[in-house]
Amino acid sequence: MFDFIKRIEKQEQHCIDSLKICVYFLITSLIIICNALILKKHLILLVENQVLYIFSVVAQVVGTFIGVSIAGYTLLDSRNNSIDDIDDDGIKELQKSVARDQFIWLIRIITYGLIDIVLCLFSISLYDKKPSWLFDIISGEALVILLLFFIILIKFTLFLSPKAISKQSDSIKNSMDKRYQKKTAQIITFDEYITKFNKLEKVLYDLVNIYDKKGDYMVGATIPRHPKGFLNSCTTLKEMRLLNNATCIILDDIRQYRNALVHGTEENKDVNEEIYNKLIMILKLLEALRDYAFENNTIIFESRQYRDLVKYALDNVLSDEEKKYFADIKMIVKNAKNREISNNQLRIIKYWINSGLLNEFYLGGKLTKNEYHSILTMGNRK
Repeated sequence: MFDFIKRIEKQEQHCIDSLKICVYFLITSLIIICNALILKKHLILLVENQVLYIFSVVAQVVGTFIGVSIAGYTLLDSRNNSIDDIDDDGIKELQKSVARDQFIWLIRIITYGLIDIVLCLFSISLYDKKPSWLFDIISGEALVILLLFFIILIKFTLFLSPKAISKQSDSIKNSMDKRYQKKTAQIITFDEYITKFNKLEKVLYDLVNIYDKKGDYMVGATIPRHPKGFLNSCTTLKEMRLLNNATCIILDDIRQYRNALVHGTEENKDVNEEIYNKLIMILKLLEALRDYAFENNTIIFESRQYRDLVKYALDNVLSDEEKKYFADIKMIVKNAKNREISNNQLRIIKYWINSGLLNEFYLGGKLTKNEYHSILTMGNRK
């Protein structure tokens, strides 16, 4: 669930960044155009040779920076590809997230750089042409885009920092801390969380091994072969239908929080109590399920341990904020005359549908049949 929310937050942040750039460009452009057409004051008082020299140099410098940025990104991309050989899913995910941000800002560098080069060339060719206000507008825009170009270039270089992954980890951890806001005086250490997480990873791998040998009790499911690892074990158990979607979402939140703790800065090692409590409960329930599976040759889906795990997952897969969304959406569905929903609610609904959570909410008794079909229709219609 957090991964979906984080993607949405990233998309919104990129949209905000783009909007800020557009607003800055429109305001400065409006000032330049008003000055050229109404006030008619020349912002650039240069002779012809100075204009030719300055704008030709600017075009060359911008072109050079574009080339250097592309070369730098190519080297970074090669380094990122070499990380695939590292046996750490967490560092791979973080590096991919940083690489996506690098690529977005590189595209902006290339776009605004090329626009500035074109404006510089037009400025050179329009210097002694009439009407004179056209040169004032084009040359002014060239300087505005130049400033914007260097701002974007500085932003891009920030992603080249050796601490980029640590900063990305801190950002993820802070977002998860904000999402799970329950706090008490209880102090949980970094070592406590990692110790419990390692036990959870072992329990998941034990379950894979047990049912690798007990394939007869998997209701005909094919057991896929995956290497050892938390994420791989979760994927395997989900494909074997031993873990439902809600449980996998909770496990993924626990895993991402662990990665953020491990790869974050030393100053940001405090542990969120609510996430830690989820880790403890999931570990306890999965240990009970593992012990039951090890000792009994019966179908696991009929066991009390499996039902307890599913019930806990459905009750706790949503944060407090998401539970409010859930309650609001149910109220909207009941009010047939007014079914207007916000963009955030629509995103949540689509996520529930695509992840299979909506179906599990219905099967788990969280939704009536009418509520289930109404929400399903609402998500598919928009």
